[in-house]
Amino acid sequence: MKNLTWKTFTTFLWSSITVLCGFSLLLSSPASLAETPDAKVLVGNAYFGVDSLYLTTDNDRKVDNPTTTSIDHGYGAGLHFGYRVNPTFEVRGFWSNLSLEVENNGKSPDGRMFGIDGLIFPDAKNVYFVTGINMMDLQARDVAVNLGAGYRHYFQDNFALQAETKAYFTPEENHTDFSLGLSLVYFFDTNKPKISKPVDSDRDGIPDSRDLCPASPPGARVDNAGCPDSDNDGISDNIDLCPNSPANSKVNNKGCGDNDGDGVANNLDNCPTTPRGEKVNSKGCPLYQDETVTIELLVQFDNNKSEVKTRYLSEIEKVARFMKQYPETQVELAGHTSALGDEKYNQRLSEKRARAVAKILTGEFNINPNRVSAKGYGESRLKTPGNSREAHAANRRMEAVITTEVKRSRK
Repeated sequence: MKNLTWKTFTTFLWSSITVLCGFSLLLSSPASLAETPDAKVLVGNAYFGVDSLYLTTDNDRKVDNPTTTSIDHGYGAGLHFGYRVNPTFEVRGFWSNLSLEVENNGKSPDGRMFGIDGLIFPDAKNVYFVTGINMMDLQARDVAVNLGAGYRHYFQDNFALQAETKAYFTPEENHTDFSLGLSLVYFFDTNKPKISKPVDSDRDGIPDSRDLCPASPPGARVDNAGCPDSDNDGISDNIDLCPNSPANSKVNNKGCGDNDGDGVANNLDNCPTTPRGEKVNSKGCPLYQDETVTIELLVQFDNNKSEVKTRYLSEIEKVARFMKQYPETQVELAGHTSALGDEKYNQRLSEKRARAVAKILTGEFNINPNRVSAKGYGESRLKTPGNSREAHAANRRMEAVITTEVKRSRK
């Protein structure tokens, strides 16, 4: 080729890119993946095709019309016949009639091209390389050697669509021409290619070659990997550690949610109903700390009296509520007196004061008597020593302290 113009080159390049892009999209479609021919069945099969052709010619190809000018490009239509010799090789003959276009709007001549090609399928699939020898009759007859590549897509048992690009070299005239072709191919019934359908053992629509769960139950809804997703959470059952998650629940990459919102997934949560806001350990259970709770009761009495004044009833009720909240607690009601009077009399008086409070606690506030003891200490435990009026008033009393240990969750 002496002088290949930029126009010719860019036209060929752009056309090639367009065709290849189109067939790349065709290749990437799910249907095309399921329609790969079995090369062994193709052997011995005959076919013919109807061709369309775009040809861009070498600038050195001249015509007289009536002035000398160059052939620019051409369009063609034709037929070809082929035969599959073995799984990786075919032979075919072709013939095309060409309508040529020349530069400077000169008279456009007709042309013809015919020859024989060998097609090599490296992987016995759809892509092939082509080489052959042909006669190019573009005003002058030239013998050309061609090289190219193509792709054949089978979309039915009898039909296929193929596209190819070729370069033609005419050694005698030192010309180089290029073509882009699109053909519809028909395979004769004598030995038509059978489309090999992928094996789908469980009939879930996912071929075994990419089915991670090839034994899915009949009718099961499966994902793109062929695995059932029982709870429809987007995680297939084969890796779902929680296959019964509630509908529309948010799950992690193991298919497990966090129903109580404590940050521990359900499959690891030993306490799945932890109240909101409580701190938990790695197993999802609340963290507790020991805490001492205490309540005190002080009831004071008039001199030489054991009747409980009304104002102390609310304090006694508080003790009752505390004991109901912590049912394992018990209480000792300790009665006391001042140092005035006879010691034996004061002992009996302190016991009466303790029993008076116990009667209210058990009778009015329903605390089990087995949890309440009343004991008098007389004047043996004076709260305030001395012989003043204030000291004697402070010592006329009943007092109790209840203490227990409880576990509280850490907030």
